[in-house]
Amino acid sequence: MPGTFTELRRSLEKHGFTVATGSGHPKATHPSLGDEQVVLPITPSDHRSMSNLIAEIRRRTGIDIAT
Repeated sequence: MPGTFTELRRSLEKHGFTVATGSGHPKATHPSLGDEQVVLPITPSDHRSMSNLIAEIRRRTGIDIAT
């Protein structure tokens, strides 16, 4: 399971996501999401936030990026 933002980004890109950075939080898009985006935390304050984000991505896309 990704533990840092860099690992998360690499895992997302490995699974076909595109990660856009700019002002504000980075956003990940995937062809199966259509126009929807997943907002990524850079410095999460909750120790469960990475697990929660991975679960949200799995629910919305059916892709398990933790593998």
